[in-house]
Amino acid sequence: MDIYVTKEPSCSSVFEPNIELIKKYEIIHWESKVVNKKIKYPTTTVDIESSKLGFYADFLKIDTHGAEYEILKGAIQALKKDIFGVLVETWVIEVYKNQPTSDQIIGFMKEKGFDLFDIGIAAAWKRSNLQGMKKGKRQIIGLDLLFLKRNEGGNITLNNVQKILKMAAIAEIYGYPDYAIELLNNGIINLPNNKKILEEAKRIIISNLYKEEGVIGHLLRKIKSYLTGTKLLEYPKLHP
Repeated sequence: MDIYVTKEPSCSSVFEPNIELIKKYEIIHWESKVVNKKIKYPTTTVDIESSKLGFYADFLKIDTHGAEYEILKGAIQALKKDIFGVLVETWVIEVYKNQPTSDQIIGFMKEKGFDLFDIGIAAAWKRSNLQGMKKGKRQIIGLDLLFLKRNEGGNITLNNVQKILKMAAIAEIYGYPDYAIELLNNGIINLPNNKKILEEAKRIIISNLYKEEGVIGHLLRKIKSYLTGTKLLEYPKLHP
């Protein structure tokens, strides 16, 4: 495929930057996306490589400046069989010419059995027509989207206890202990021989919820963290 190599290499993409559109925003947002050269590069898909190398993934994170939809299309089998969670950076407008936007990716993931659990702002830009004045809000340009596999009536295939525990852990890490408990309860029904370890996982997740909330709770946890030398546990941001 053609790769458009930009002034800032990390902004390079298989789609050509839409400079005519994004030039109306402040220069800091588009200057890095000016194309220096175009090169050919061999490509593959997640499904092809997974099959070839004999590995599977539980979680997929994608940040490829416009090519996220194409990567997801090349991971249909992995999404159906193995992948439980997807964190994908998307664009609300066509920052790159003809690249699929956030709404198209949400629709695709819904069709593949995933629900949108969380949204984070990945990029917000201001137009340049106020000559550097700081007033006014920024327009949302990019979104980070967190998808977790839909569990309608316990239809997720829970075929081994390790998979269930990893799925529950991912859900809890991103701030959804209620969904983690739902998955563990399904596992207890489907894999009764592993009831003891799944019940223990439920106990741990529930015990993690008994923490002080609000500003005072946050300060108390920080003090406790300082005194005990342990790290303060918070839910991760979708866009660090």
